[in-house]
Amino acid sequence: MKGSFRKALLFYNKALEVSPNYVPALNNIGVMYSRQGLDQKALVAFERAYKQSKFTKTPRYNLARLYLTYGLVEAAVPIFQSLLNNSPNDVDILNALATAFFIQSDFQKAILYYKKIPQREWANPEIGLNISLVLKKSGKLEDAKKVFKMVRYPINENLKKYYASVKAQIGDA
Repeated sequence: MKGSFRKALLFYNKALEVSPNYVPALNNIGVMYSRQGLDQKALVAFERAYKQSKFTKTPRYNLARLYLTYGLVEAAVPIFQSLLNNSPNDVDILNALATAFFIQSDFQKAILYYKKIPQREWANPEIGLNISLVLKKSGKLEDAKKVFKMVRYPINENLKKYYASVKAQIGDA
């Protein structure tokens, strides 16, 4: 969390020397690599953690998110669906599944999952912007504008660009 990646890696590898299949260390190595943009190394760590404990939530979620980042929806969706079976109200999982269907242009399924997310969460740009865009693409422009008005202006630079793009696509909200 402090950016001391080399030091963290040293301690995680030390933990793996003691217990080579220690899932939290494997998962955290994956998170560390992912934050550095080293997604291939992150993938190896997440897959290794997943193989060691197929029922541990966090490594499965992280692996599926990485798959989704690269458009590997077919690999991500079954993992997210199994996670949702255990946590049917988890906003992150619902959002990830909805996003997966959005990527596939299955707007009806995406809407189905987005509507399971409490409306108070729609103000989050990572959620609300996609909901707004999915509604627009499914022919529900007025609903898209209503959701867009709920979205907080993002702090993150990439989200600011996405916000502007969604705003341009739905028109005056």
